[in-house]
Amino acid sequence: MTRGPVFLDHLTIWVSNLDRSTRFYRAALEPLGARTLDVPGPPASWGPAVVLGPAGAEDLALIEGKPTSPLHLAFVAGDAEAVDRFHAAALANGGRDNGSPGIRERYNPHYYAAFVLDPDGHNVEAVFHGPEPRMTREQTEQWVKGYLAAWRSNSPADIEALFTPEAAYFTAPHRRPWRGHREIVEGWLERAPQQGEWSFRYEMLDVVGDTAYVRGWTAYEDGVIGNLWVIRFAEDRRCRSFTEWWMPEQA
Repeated sequence: MTRGPVFLDHLTIWVSNLDRSTRFYRAALEPLGARTLDVPGPPASWGPAVVLGPAGAEDLALIEGKPTSPLHLAFVAGDAEAVDRFHAAALANGGRDNGSPGIRERYNPHYYAAFVLDPDGHNVEAVFHGPEPRMTREQTEQWVKGYLAAWRSNSPADIEALFTPEAAYFTAPHRRPWRGHREIVEGWLERAPQQGEWSFRYEMLDVVGDTAYVRGWTAYEDGVIGNLWVIRFAEDRRCRSFTEWWMPEQA
């Protein structure tokens, strides 16, 4: 899942026992790439303090004093294994379980997280949002534009350029697919004379990993067909599997 720009720069919390909290956060955040940092010249008003973060980033400051009211702190993990290690390290260093590692589908289908209460009762989370998409929306848009260009030209070269040599093209979910360039081109060109004049509009529903979901509407002389395309891409951004659902739109 693609993440947006960083919004928060750093966070400061007050803890009742700095040594205890430092042990907890140092161990829990180490799997996420954070460590204690030497920060020159912290404000004198801080008193005893420790700063943690990844190299070059002073993201979290712990200050000994009256604890801040319980907060929810969520840290980004690089993968699901880092979430697991965060959870185990936190429990081994004074944390209390507040949610074991696992998928939280209510947030999104790829939200893998674990939750622990720190020594002062803060709800500390590590979350992995899933792998970065192998296809971006912009790259998928370019592929769809290429598909429409091939639809108009019916050029075998344009059609083949869209698909890997072993690609499968399902003209309906439960039909036998066209497999490979030869079958895809032959099936495509066999349907072309039946279509007559047409226009097409679409919206990109989502791109998740290597899979894109596109909703479309094809207007023919005798009516409109609603489409749903599921497009699975290979590493080279060509389609390796194309499945379309379609049905006539109500007038």
